[in-house]
Amino acid sequence: MKQAHVTIMRLLLERENTEAQRLDMLNKRRSATLDEIHFREMQLDRMDYLRHRIRESNKGGSYDGVYDGVCIGSLWEHRKRC
Repeated sequence: MKQAHVTIMRLLLERENTEAQRLDMLNKRRSATLDEIHFREMQLDRMDYLRHRIRESNKGGSYDGVYDGVCIGSLWEHRKRC
């Protein structure tokens, strides 16, 4: 990420028709950031669901590491699905 900022600043200082290149770099970085945000939102949703299920299971039941197909291990591993 830091390298991208340096490249964008270098292109800005060159002032030789680099606007399209700078915009492309920023658009790619923006898209990657949004992907990461959406992934983190999904993790939060899963954690909230698991918290709910754990609270419900405290009322009676057992814990097997999986709640309705949501694998607990996948919450902590980046972009891994069960």
